[in-house]
Amino acid sequence: MVTPATVPPHDLAVALRKVLTQGSTELAATSSDLQAAATLDQAAQTMGNHASVFETLHQTLEQLPAFPVPQTQAAVHKLSVDLDSLSSMISAMVAAEVSQYGQYKSQINAQMPVVSADITAVGNDLKGY
Repeated sequence: MVTPATVPPHDLAVALRKVLTQGSTELAATSSDLQAAATLDQAAQTMGNHASVFETLHQTLEQLPAFPVPQTQAAVHKLSVDLDSLSSMISAMVAAEVSQYGQYKSQINAQMPVVSADITAVGNDLKGY
């Protein structure tokens, strides 16, 4: 039986930090674009790309090996789930009726600080690596 190769925690931390940096940058850009979009038509021009980036970050986290510290792995999993949720919410908004724009905009604005807090939590957990 072949023993699977293990990834050193430092290497996993580097990969996770890359996701955290990309996530933070994307959150700032998403927030800016959403605030600038007074209508669903305006939002639809920019928000679909943000949804794709958040989904890619979610998929990246899902494909990484588990971090060997359970608390950190739990924080990574929460971030992954919340990135997926934000991506889905943005996609739903872009596909929604014009009358639903305000509701989705409010929900997305409420979800972004959750993802930001997740990013901070994972970043704090990785400080020793």
